[in-house]
Amino acid sequence: MVENWKEFSVSIVAAPPDTRIYAIGDIHGRLDLLKEMHRYICEDAASAEGRDIAIIYLGDYIDRGPASSQVVEYLIEEPLKCGSRHTEIKFIKGNHEDSLLRFVDREENGEAWFANGGMETLKSYGVELPSPHWQHDMKAVQKNFVSKLPKTHLAFYHNLRNYFEYGDYLFVHAGIRPNIELADQNPMDLNWIREPFLSSEVNHGKYVVHGHSINSDPDIQTSRMGIDTGAYRTGCLTCAIFESKQVRFIQT
Repeated sequence: MVENWKEFSVSIVAAPPDTRIYAIGDIHGRLDLLKEMHRYICEDAASAEGRDIAIIYLGDYIDRGPASSQVVEYLIEEPLKCGSRHTEIKFIKGNHEDSLLRFVDREENGEAWFANGGMETLKSYGVELPSPHWQHDMKAVQKNFVSKLPKTHLAFYHNLRNYFEYGDYLFVHAGIRPNIELADQNPMDLNWIREPFLSSEVNHGKYVVHGHSINSDPDIQTSRMGIDTGAYRTGCLTCAIFESKQVRFIQT
């Protein structure tokens, strides 16, 4: 029995019938916490008799923490399996994966990424900076990084989705721009937005579950729920569990 969990009931929103959904917040290179969370999920899923399992990762697998490349390799090579029951796994793109892909495409995007935690990702891939003045040779840094980036990892980054819908829930990394239809949302907002999303009280048509914006505990509002608890610096990785109209939380 998993002991380190909290329970909170959310009214009016419901997960699909016969499905238990696990949504995992921002990992940021903390392979140790991810493995611990996977153990907790498998233990919890043992009680989901007769239900399918859906695992949704809310993005920001990389940067800031010490093991970005190792997190991605683990997710690719050791996907979470909860016994013999059907398990669906979905990966959402975070703003940090967006930054990585922008650097792969254009070297001039590197400086902004490195200032936002990308340097730790370079180190995790074994990239050595070419000189003390590497900022003036960004093309060499980009070339070195791309040469060290496994094709399977690049495919993982390219295949990330901006959002997923399950029942009355919308799972996204950062949020959505209020009063705009989902089909018309700017992908930059889905990966990066904070305001006016965080302070909005409008009904978005779906209950939005997101990461990106750090809080010490799950941030539960009438139209959204944020589950980024700053794992890379706090050691607290959060998973929200949705089943029928009940929401529970497991934390490392």
